[in-house]
Amino acid sequence: MGVLHCRITWSSFGATNLPLRLSESFALPSLPTVVWMYPAGIDTLVQVLADNPTRHTDNTPNELRLAMDENHTNPHPPKNIASIAATFEGSLAIIAVALGWAFGVMPTETLRWSLPAVGWGLVATVPMLVLLWICVNVPWRPLDNLTRKVEETIRPLLQGCSLVDLGAVSLLAGLGEEMLFRGFLQQLIADWVGGPTGIWAGLAMGAVVFGLLHAITPMYAVVACLIGLFLGWLWLATGNLLAPITAHAVYDFLALVYFLRIRPARIEV
Repeated sequence: MGVLHCRITWSSFGATNLPLRLSESFALPSLPTVVWMYPAGIDTLVQVLADNPTRHTDNTPNELRLAMDENHTNPHPPKNIASIAATFEGSLAIIAVALGWAFGVMPTETLRWSLPAVGWGLVATVPMLVLLWICVNVPWRPLDNLTRKVEETIRPLLQGCSLVDLGAVSLLAGLGEEMLFRGFLQQLIADWVGGPTGIWAGLAMGAVVFGLLHAITPMYAVVACLIGLFLGWLWLATGNLLAPITAHAVYDFLALVYFLRIRPARIEV
């Protein structure tokens, strides 16, 4: 891939057009970090670079080195991170509707208000919470790495959010992701393949794509794929997209509350 050259405006230090060189070993950030980076601007780019093992090279400007080293120990996510995350998650619903219109598969077709669907969604959070308990309590290195990565991602980003903020992010995550992965993608594949085989193909492929796009760690991708299978099955079983939306949103909220309000911060020795 070679060396990436770009020019940025370094307003934080009163300088402009400093050349920034990123080595080919620079790792692409995870999706949540991209959500943080995009609207936050250059200060957040510095944070992402600071978190990379190859933080700077001989070609990195001194101002950039100082900023990277400072942000490595003092990360500062934007104050409106909850609004940013909620907007991103909510935009997935708009994307799902747009793709549905383009491909003739509307994700809102099976979305309707129903108390039984909400009830089944609430019940469906139980096995997902059991899976969370396994991930944080079973002493297995892949699961420990998964938990550590989640903590490293969530705590710096959302530790200043209120319960209302977390609820809004969770609700829009459930709505946007379920409309995109279940309401659109799973149904699209099912229609393409057709018949009973198409139903299972849609369920499997929707879950795999869902897992791959949550691949913060390999184990995280596996866990997300299992959750995707479960939510896809829940949609098929109830015939109402509201059920997996409810389960997804409630699970996300409870998981965020656990990691941010209940679980003690990990102390590195």
